[in-house]
Amino acid sequence: MLAAVSRLSDDELLQGFDPQFASGSNAQDFLAQINTVREQGYAYSHGEMNPGVVALSVPIRSHNEVVAGIGLFDLENRMTDEVVRERLANMKQSAQEIEWMLSP
Repeated sequence: MLAAVSRLSDDELLQGFDPQFASGSNAQDFLAQINTVREQGYAYSHGEMNPGVVALSVPIRSHNEVVAGIGLFDLENRMTDEVVRERLANMKQSAQEIEWMLSP
């Protein structure tokens, strides 16, 4: 969800950077990953924090602000590329439906 908070500058993002908790090995890798997530509109983690675990997340916005998110975690042996694509499509659809309900 950090990547979805687009108002943060690179300098602001790096203030809280800790390589122990970031999947990138250095600050520049971390910023590159944040930018990729921003461009894709979702985050995908494959064992970076927890070996053997795949995680997906999509933001939920209201009035162009991130107010929540939808996350999914599962064992990597159950998350084939096809399953990841299906789950991600479902999550994005659900996020859009929630955003619609939140709109005036």
